[in-house]
Amino acid sequence: MTITAGIKSGTTALDWQSLAGTAPFPQLFTRLSAFIAAVNATPGNESWQLTLLKTHASSTGTMRGMVLKLGTPVEDWLLQLLMPADNFANSFLRVGRFKNWTDDGANEGYGTLLNVGMTDPAVDCHSGSGFLTPWSNQPYALTFVQETEPGVEFFYFRSDCTTVPADPNGESGGRPWDFLLYRHRQYSAWCFNMPMNSYRSGCQYNSVNQYERVERQGYNFVKLDRFVMKGYPLITNKRSATGALSPDGMPSLCPAPLWIGSYGGVEWPYPERLNQVFCRFDRLEMRYYQLGRAFGGNVWLVLPIAQPPAAQSGWTSFSAYSGWRTGISQMTFLDGMPGWLPSALQPQRLDAPAARQSISGVLSHPVLSAFLVDAIEGRAPAGPGSGPGRPAEGVLWPRVVRR
Repeated sequence: MTITAGIKSGTTALDWQSLAGTAPFPQLFTRLSAFIAAVNATPGNESWQLTLLKTHASSTGTMRGMVLKLGTPVEDWLLQLLMPADNFANSFLRVGRFKNWTDDGANEGYGTLLNVGMTDPAVDCHSGSGFLTPWSNQPYALTFVQETEPGVEFFYFRSDCTTVPADPNGESGGRPWDFLLYRHRQYSAWCFNMPMNSYRSGCQYNSVNQYERVERQGYNFVKLDRFVMKGYPLITNKRSATGALSPDGMPSLCPAPLWIGSYGGVEWPYPERLNQVFCRFDRLEMRYYQLGRAFGGNVWLVLPIAQPPAAQSGWTSFSAYSGWRTGISQMTFLDGMPGWLPSALQPQRLDAPAARQSISGVLSHPVLSAFLVDAIEGRAPAGPGSGPGRPAEGVLWPRVVRR
């Protein structure tokens, strides 16, 4: 494990239009460029090269963005991210074949990714409206986490507000913005996702050597909306020779140290959520770091206490950061869950039909089975002094469920 991480915080508003070295985009691309240089130089990655063709500095107007070439052994692809200055304007996130991109100065300097047709499109990878456009949070924290170990590399960057309690509507404190680049565990290809945009803004490689948008989550966690999960699965499509789409057989699993899930609910039944910003707690030799706040999604870094992330020069280390808060409630952490069960019994919904399944059905369920096994083996926290399933502090939460 070679994880490096850092935090930069401040009280002035972030200026996403600024080209100054201390502004968010220059910070992002400085760290991303260093990461790309490291992984490109790793033996075995010769066919999976990353090339940053355009950055914030490439803009000829007010738009900011990125053009990233994704190398594969078959052919090169290209990811294009374009973000307007207006907080409420739609952003663009597309993936397509590199041969279809023209550096013609269009789109304020980011070029044109041609939509050739149904069999060779510029795939729209953005689900939702304005979440892709970052806001100027105040006060703020910029966070990055990266892993350069061969085969499991990832880079995560995030901007978030540190105000407590958080604004439930994201108006006064802005809204989180994040960026996740990681390796597909099955195909080795680079995948891209923005977890704070409800998982479905991104692209991943599929079984027919194509990039398509993230189509859906691997599990439908109805009635379990206050959770984070290790190895969160995301599913894409594959495109036929006629352009028809069908589900791909192998999802991409998000990096294991990043536990990703849902924030869940509204404030009146769950007011504690507004105080859960940069929380941290320890359990069974593991340390759980909440990266920002829960807003559309929820992202935590989970590492052994004895192996904190390495420090990065110019950034505050996770060990030295003074902004961590204690106290996390009504959250379930799904540890060791199966990343993919191709023949899992339906329903995979935690609603009433799922709750009425037989014991065999529950044991075959990707989530309910973990709760049942916990209860049978006595690991579930049941009250004071209930054993290792109970955290060192708090009453019933947070809860870590293991298989």
